[in-house]
Amino acid sequence: MKNYRGIKVINSVQMICKDGSPNTKMIRALDKLVDRLDATGDVLIEAYKGTSHKHKARCSKGHDILIKPNDYVSKSAGCQQCHLIKLHKHEKLLTDFDLIVKRHRLTQHEPFNFGSGILKGLKERYLFSCPHGEEHWISPHQAVMHTIFKCHCDMCWKGE
Repeated sequence: MKNYRGIKVINSVQMICKDGSPNTKMIRALDKLVDRLDATGDVLIEAYKGTSHKHKARCSKGHDILIKPNDYVSKSAGCQQCHLIKLHKHEKLLTDFDLIVKRHRLTQHEPFNFGSGILKGLKERYLFSCPHGEEHWISPHQAVMHTIFKCHCDMCWKGE
């Protein structure tokens, strides 16, 4: 079975049992997920192996998301980008986030994982960690200079 209710089913998903009968557990899980996503305007694009695995979907705003059949589906449908927009009330945050990540790549300073709830906004300042594990705040609008990215730990300022 290559398609089910308009969903592209990846080969590794066992939609048919060894005896040739339909895999009702998988079909029920996909039905449940598709119905939930339909209610929020989100769309399931691809189904992957097993009901416990995450499947690829597209949220109603056009962002790609991964979601499990048993996940609670709210208006954001688990979409990290939608969550950030809702949190900050504007789309500008996404370009700011991209800008911060690009700048941090230049200095090996790593952003925290925004998806795991560690984001702490303070008037568009975000908490990051330096290569030595120290935390520091940064705004996306600061000038691109190496020293801007240095936190106040001794190792960063000594250039180690």
